[in-house]
Amino acid sequence: MNSNMKKAIITILMVLLPLWAVAANIDFDQYKEKNIFKGKPAKPNLTTHKEARRYRTAIREQAKEGPNFAGRFTIIEIGCGTSCVSIAVVNAETGEVYLPRNPNLITWGGWWHDLYGPEFKLNSRLLIVYGQVNSDDVPYGISYYEWQGKDFKLIHFEQQDRGKPPE
Repeated sequence: MNSNMKKAIITILMVLLPLWAVAANIDFDQYKEKNIFKGKPAKPNLTTHKEARRYRTAIREQAKEGPNFAGRFTIIEIGCGTSCVSIAVVNAETGEVYLPRNPNLITWGGWWHDLYGPEFKLNSRLLIVYGQVNSDDVPYGISYYEWQGKDFKLIHFEQQDRGKPPE
């Protein structure tokens, strides 16, 4: 192996190893939300987002259950076929509805791992997505998002193989 090749490999490892270390250490406690809304959830205001009315039934039914994410928000899972959901987020205090740009579509068809789809907790701003995000033409993996109050910010993507179906 020539010295240029060695330098290239070392450079790649220096860039990628910290990213792998970060992914392995991302967890819900790092994005803790201490203020938990305990009141009666507000009715979703379907006029706060131009597309909200299209999903009104799912939004209204799931928002009644109250917050399940980031202290005062309810993640609404809108079915879009087998192994697929779109998500909306409702502020349980105000009723404001958000339809995030990223992720807005989560698929896990052909993802053969135990965890799949979206994972979230009431006391954390972290959303973890197992599978594919926004298209079935993108790599499979685990995506980590932080809720920013009105939309999500991608923190890290860890590409993974699809796994194998049970025998």
